[in-house]
Amino acid sequence: MALVHGSATADATAGALHALIIGVGGYPFLSGGSAEKKLPDLHDFGNPGQLTSPPRSALAWVEAILDGRITWRLPIGSVDLLVSPAPTTDDPEFPAADYEVPTHNAIVTAFEGWRLRCDSHPDNVALFVFIGHGLQAVDTLVLPADFGERGSNPWPQAFNMTKTRKGFERNAAKTQLFVVDACRTMPMAVIESPDAGVPALAVPKTRQTVRWETDLTIYAASNGERAHGPHRAPSYLTQALLAGLRGGSARQHRNAWRVSTNSLAYSLSELMRIVGARHGQRVLPFNTGVEDWLVQVVEPTADLHVGCEPEAATASADLSWHHDKHPSRVREVRSAEQWVVQAVPAGFCRVEANFPEGDYESEPKPLFVDPPKVDQLIPVQPT
Repeated sequence: MALVHGSATADATAGALHALIIGVGGYPFLSGGSAEKKLPDLHDFGNPGQLTSPPRSALAWVEAILDGRITWRLPIGSVDLLVSPAPTTDDPEFPAADYEVPTHNAIVTAFEGWRLRCDSHPDNVALFVFIGHGLQAVDTLVLPADFGERGSNPWPQAFNMTKTRKGFERNAAKTQLFVVDACRTMPMAVIESPDAGVPALAVPKTRQTVRWETDLTIYAASNGERAHGPHRAPSYLTQALLAGLRGGSARQHRNAWRVSTNSLAYSLSELMRIVGARHGQRVLPFNTGVEDWLVQVVEPTADLHVGCEPEAATASADLSWHHDKHPSRVREVRSAEQWVVQAVPAGFCRVEANFPEGDYESEPKPLFVDPPKVDQLIPVQPT
């Protein structure tokens, strides 16, 4: 069963979070796959092969949703998980379990059940995450685990995510979150067949009514570019989004800290840098409609980068951080580089620069820290 939490039927009396998480790493009919007969003309598709990051990413999403490290605004109604691990030779330490493989038919079935649950109440939050191979033709396409099984015409086994997202707009769930964590490269196969009639999971209609109030759709890569993830570890986008939901995108709302669709989209580029995304990966968040808060955070933290203005004074400064409810922190070694103070509590604090040699003077600098990162230069004056 793909359903790892909740019931196949939704409680229509109240809103809830309904998630469908798909991680495709094992592709039998692509390069390095287990099937004897592979997709013809693999090079025309960019020679796609096996992936170790998507299965780990999918498990990270489910673990983060279910283990309580993310406190959602709504109760968790259902979580669907489909995973195809890369071959054991590529990822021998992948946890042994019976996961439903995200073949074309399995994804269609899981999506339909998830769609109906999302459609059961207007206050629902719909979360869709796909991690695996993708291509960019006229629209963005993603590839299920059995892509290539049908030989020379594999396109009916792919999915058109652009049209799927458009078609899902008529779903009753007022808050809709779509994450497409896949490459959007343009190999020869899509150049020669830019509109090959790839099916959508939700077919858009010309006269459909748009029912969402909040839409956050995130693509892991820009047109023609690749998405990346460490070997045998969650993708950079997955790491960034989960870090944001755990508090890296929190903003203060009255006396509480919350992660909203707006704050998650706004902080995503910085979160990608913090988790170490490489290769110039450019994430594209499309944030539309009314801001909706998703997660409440008890005490978010941020990385604080502290230096002096002028910058030459940083090398001779004793830098310190102070908070009314936490022990102070002091830079132990002087350096010309900014001092990086990791995981400081968000909110009001102050930073100081003292100069034992008496070459500069300054006053404490009040500061409000917003996650995920704050840069602060303390103005100083030569004596």
